[in-house]
Amino acid sequence: MNSFHLISRLLQLVVLFGILFSYAMFQGGFVSWFLLYAFIPLFLYFILFMLYPISKWNITRTLSHTVQHAGGKIEVTIEISRRIGFPLPFIIIEDCFEPSLKHDYYSKEIYQFLNQPNEIQCTRVKKKIHFPLFKRKISYTYVLEELPRGFHQLQTTRIKTSDFFGLVHKQHLFPVKSSFIVYPQTRKLVMKQSRNKLEEGATSTVKAHTPLSYAVNGVREYMPGDKFSWIDWKTTARKQEMITREFEQEKNVEQLLILDATSYQGINPIAFEANVELVSSFLEWYHGKNTNLSLLSIGKQTNYFSFIESSNKQAISQHLATVQPEEGSIFSEQLRKNLNTLPAYFNVHVFVSTLTEERMETIGQLAKKMNHAIVYLTKGSALLTEEDRTYIEQCKYLGVTIHVITEQQWMQSSIEVGVS
Repeated sequence: MNSFHLISRLLQLVVLFGILFSYAMFQGGFVSWFLLYAFIPLFLYFILFMLYPISKWNITRTLSHTVQHAGGKIEVTIEISRRIGFPLPFIIIEDCFEPSLKHDYYSKEIYQFLNQPNEIQCTRVKKKIHFPLFKRKISYTYVLEELPRGFHQLQTTRIKTSDFFGLVHKQHLFPVKSSFIVYPQTRKLVMKQSRNKLEEGATSTVKAHTPLSYAVNGVREYMPGDKFSWIDWKTTARKQEMITREFEQEKNVEQLLILDATSYQGINPIAFEANVELVSSFLEWYHGKNTNLSLLSIGKQTNYFSFIESSNKQAISQHLATVQPEEGSIFSEQLRKNLNTLPAYFNVHVFVSTLTEERMETIGQLAKKMNHAIVYLTKGSALLTEEDRTYIEQCKYLGVTIHVITEQQWMQSSIEVGVS
């Protein structure tokens, strides 16, 4: 309550008390003095209520988790303690949310709105009324559900109260800081051997395997179970006994994931969330396999992470948790700038939510340099245009494999993707 409101209410009470006192003095009698004496306790209560400092309350907030995944939930407990049990008819406790927490995630159900991204706009409000009276300790527990991806902070708690007659209202914002991080979900991936596709959803049914290469490390005597093709016939003829070649397994072809984190006019935030989830799913799928995996995130700033070093795993996870579309850069230009610094032996996976002529030119240059290029286009089926279908057709002639992933695929429990 501001000072002007406080002073005005105080003046009203003083004037009312003065009127009753004057009435009792001039009128006399039992009724007039009874009204005056009956009003005195109320007058004292109002005075004490206006002087009662709710800003001196001690408020703490406890979170059940500080790390969660998108769509998960966190239990929040607010505890209030006050030294003096001054009688209060009610208090309203409300946690104030930052913009990052005002929208729900809806788990995979969010992708049914891939054609209407504005349909998911909502406001998250958590407040509750308590009737403490003389209680000095008050607790309020609520659950934050359907958490969106990101680093979130809870910084303030609002307390509102009033007197028994609603004449005087008070509220105060308490700085209570808490934070937690929400990582993107990971989806089960069904890996299929890729081929160039003209139409959405066309995939090979051949089960994929991660390509390995082998180098001859030496020779040894033949052992049962050795393949016939491993026999070194020249050495066998010279030594007059069966000799087979020994092989040393080399590393897999390295995989590079390129995420479009730029902002442009008409960007679909749901499609961007889908691409982040898909990148996170790729990282999870390749984890523990004999594959060197890297991530190139192109936004206002270009972030490159090499997954070869285990120390980068946490940095990559935090980046995927907090990355948002940023203005100030063009995806095709930034990708073209990085072409010269990227090794030529990568298998490249590009995750975008729109295709343009400039992007197609840059992707064509990328495909010429790299071992193989696969584009994952996340877009609502109703939003696919003839221009998009032209670009999809063009990918065949650029030597680029393209996967168009619409809301039908995203609503499934697993996503079918391709490997080269």
